[in-house]
Amino acid sequence: MFSETLIKTECWKIGATQGRPRGEARCGFTPLLSGGRACGRKAMPTLNGYENSVLNRNSGYTLIELLVVMAILSVIAGIIIPDLAGWISRNRLEQLSHQVEVFCREVYFSGSIRGRNLCVAQISDPKVLAVREGNISGNPEKDLLLREIPIPEWCEIFGFENGWNVTPEGICDRQLISIRDRENKSSINFRFRSYDGEVIERKFMKQ
Repeated sequence: MFSETLIKTECWKIGATQGRPRGEARCGFTPLLSGGRACGRKAMPTLNGYENSVLNRNSGYTLIELLVVMAILSVIAGIIIPDLAGWISRNRLEQLSHQVEVFCREVYFSGSIRGRNLCVAQISDPKVLAVREGNISGNPEKDLLLREIPIPEWCEIFGFENGWNVTPEGICDRQLISIRDRENKSSINFRFRSYDGEVIERKFMKQ
């Protein structure tokens, strides 16, 4: 009986200080029933007064937190974006250089196997790498397998000014060929071995 009276009194005091109906405890439990037994159920939580003020105070982010997040994101972007741009530039250089290498090797095998003088020439209008018969001023090669390679606007190709020649005996020119990215100032340089047309001395360079 003493315990029941004490609990009822404490619950009334807590409820009165927080604007609750009489007998509603802050702890969320109902008062004891007569006979010294509790009902065994929690009272439904309310969102009045104190609870609302706590929720409003803890919702959202402060200005300092937002500034810290923005500073971290800017640092990460400063690290990633230059690397991403460099990766894109190198990737397109690699693709174009591989295309040129395969094209020249096809010309090499076509000339050596069929016993013909062939020349890879750089044409300015339109900007392409094309195959000519005999030398740089010869007639266009009619072999459908040796198609022209368009030269993109973002790059420059050096080494084909005087043509890249293949003889019927299977000997090719050995001059340095350079494919450069105008925008990123990087390049891929390589040569062809004269007696078998294999790519040698291949290097990626960035200025």
